[in-house]
Amino acid sequence: MRRLRAGAALVVGVVVLTAGCEDAVEPTQFTSIKDRAEYKATTSEVDGVLGQAVQTAVAAAGGRRLNGADRASDTICDPVYGRRFRELEAGGTFVLDAGSVETGVEQIRAAWKAKGWDVEVTPPGTVRLTQSTSTGVRFSVRAELRAVDNNPSLIGVSMSLLSTCLELPDDVMDDL
Repeated sequence: MRRLRAGAALVVGVVVLTAGCEDAVEPTQFTSIKDRAEYKATTSEVDGVLGQAVQTAVAAAGGRRLNGADRASDTICDPVYGRRFRELEAGGTFVLDAGSVETGVEQIRAAWKAKGWDVEVTPPGTVRLTQSTSTGVRFSVRAELRAVDNNPSLIGVSMSLLSTCLELPDDVMDDL
């Protein structure tokens, strides 16, 4: 009899724990993507700006590419949200011969500004551009600069991209 009660309690516990799984919490702000074509257009625009941002920064500040993604990938916005809610992200690094963090920041800021991008500088060494795609997705590309520890004449740059949260349609979700 005691075993039966323990088993029943376990079953009840499992039912209670999984009952809310279909009712995933939604983020308070997200952009709904209507179909696969809109998702592809969004990722293509983001990838295009990311590629231009990296190329422009490297060329403007006399850098050389070390590693990094030229394409954004999608990841879950937050584990509390369902798989349907995703954000685009990417990252990479390069090295500048700029001489100082301040010089590198100014070179990247000026090059991105010349492209017509909305650019913000936050000391001591971050440059960020913010854009929106034609589908309404906001994203930022950030370059963080700092002197390389073992060679202070070189400036290391860490590039990252992050979008707002996207709600993906079923036809895109089927491919994840």
